[in-house]
This record gives sequence, structure tokens and C-alpha cells, in this order.
Amino acid sequence: MKSGAPLSRCSTANANARSTAQAGAGAPIDFGRTVAAAAVDADVRFANAPTYRFPLSAEERAEVRDKQLLGIPSLEGFTGRRSSEPEIADVASCLIAMGANITGAGSSTIQIEGVDELRPTDHTAVPDRIEAGTWAAAAVATQGDVTIENARPKHLELFLAKLRDTGTEVSVSDAGLRIRQSTRARAVDFVTLPYPGIATDFQPILLAMLATAEGTAIVTENVFESRFLYVGELLRMGADIRTEGHHAVIRGVPRLSAAPVRALDIRAGAAMVIAALCADGVSEIDDMQHVDRGYEDFEAKLEGLGADVRRERELVDA
Repeated sequence: MKSGAPLSRCSTANANARSTAQAGAGAPIDFGRTVAAAAVDADVRFANAPTYRFPLSAEERAEVRDKQLLGIPSLEGFTGRRSSEPEIADVASCLIAMGANITGAGSSTIQIEGVDELRPTDHTAVPDRIEAGTWAAAAVATQGDVTIENARPKHLELFLAKLRDTGTEVSVSDAGLRIRQSTRARAVDFVTLPYPGIATDFQPILLAMLATAEGTAIVTENVFESRFLYVGELLRMGADIRTEGHHAVIRGVPRLSAAPVRALDIRAGAAMVIAALCADGVSEIDDMQHVDRGYEDFEAKLEGLGADVRRERELVDA
């Protein structure tokens, strides 16, 4: 495992392996790689696939669910799933178009009956609500005016309600979701919860936004253990944050200071970028490969919004 990668990545692999084994296929971990296999005539069957709560993040739990959902429509038997995230409903919609027999997509329980085969189809994936929320939070933190094309406000209702509480103007039009903040944001409290609550993946992003808000905010993490590890990086930039267990107290400061920091994971890396946009001086963010996993053309989009950013490759001595 690369230094700095979250330990929960191991938990993600183990969760996938357990679900595969429940279905009757072997999934041993060999030299750090999970190898799932079953004989052609093996009795690969359905199993009730659990939703793992700890210690997986929302992003990692979705990864487990997607892999479970993609793996079972052509197996024999019947299974039940519990998930209401729009991304899971979207995967189910694609699979139904391919001939899968799935009911309850978008509700708390999904039922899937195996079919003999799936057929090709064309499908447009649902827009990434976490990326949309990232740009929205960045606009609030920098007192900017940003229009996010193709965003789906319905998937962001509680998140946008919190932005409105900070004094942000949120409007929806044919052009997209517009986020406009002309003054320093007001501090707001929030808690993370499963969908339709505020996703745990929004927590680092919103916390970085609140680091320069006016007032004191209390954030409670109800989904993922040890998700405040990145706070130490924000402290290096002058943020006033105290954490205890699943709670964080953020006392907003007028301005952050540039510092060398690290992107500990995808959303923590995005949080570092938001903090850097609010800091005096030039900030350096290491391990940006984590952010690349969750955001396409990240630097280009930042530059398009007026940020002064550049990617520097490490030089290796010959």
C-alpha cells in the first residue's frame, strides 16, 4: 500500500472478498491482490449482500455496492439489497436496460433475480453529486459566482440547504446550478448521514469551506470512523479546528496561510485545494494522485474558474 493511502482501502477489499465468497466464488488475497474466481460449472449463487458501515467511507461503501450489484444480475437465485443512493439507482437502471431483473431501485431495498445473460446498451451515467458539491463549496469559500452544468439539485437538497444557511445564493436554471456568495460565509453546523442526508464525502469539503467562515461550527461524523485525519493538514494552514471522537469544532478565521500539505484521500485532497484557494501565498499539495481518482480534468476546471494552479511532476535524480 502506498504511504498515505487510507487504511480503510484494506477494508474495502475485504468487504468485496466477503461478498464474493458469500455468492460461492473464491476470493483469496494473494500478495496484496484479491483474486476472485469460480469454475464454469460452479454453483455461484445469490446471497444477501450487507451494507458495511464501518470502517468504510461513503465512497468506499458505494464501490462495494456497485461491484456487488454489477456481479449478480446474471447469477442464479434471488437477493435483496439495501441502498437508496442515486448512483446505485443509476447502475440498476443501466442493468435493467441490459436485461437484468431488478426491482426497488432507488428505495431502501433492491431485489434482483438472476437472468441467463445481459445484452449491450447505451447509458449516460448520473452526474457526480460529490463533484458538484465540491465546486459549490469552493465558490462559497472564495466568495465566487459559479454555475455548475448538469448538476442535479434533487440529489443535493440537504447540502444546498446548508449552503443557503451560510448566506449563499443558490439558484437553478436551464444553464445549471448557480452558486453565488458575495460576502464571508456564516458558520453552520451539520452532521453526516446516509442518503438523503449529507454524505460523509462532503464532510472534508464543507469543513475546509467553514475554516474561513464567520463564527463557530460543529460538525458530527456519523458514518465513517477516523475521517478527521486530514484536519492536521488544515491546521498547518492556520485553521482553528479541534476534534474529539466523531465531532469537530471549527472556529472560522478570516484568512488561511499557504503551507505544504498532503492529500490523504480523494475528498481530503479536494478540501486542501479549497483551503489553498483561500490562503495567502502559494500552497503545495502532495499526493494529488488520490484526487485524480475522483475528479476529471481537475486543474483545467480550476483554471477555467480563474485559479492559478499548475501540476509539477517530481524530479527523480538519474
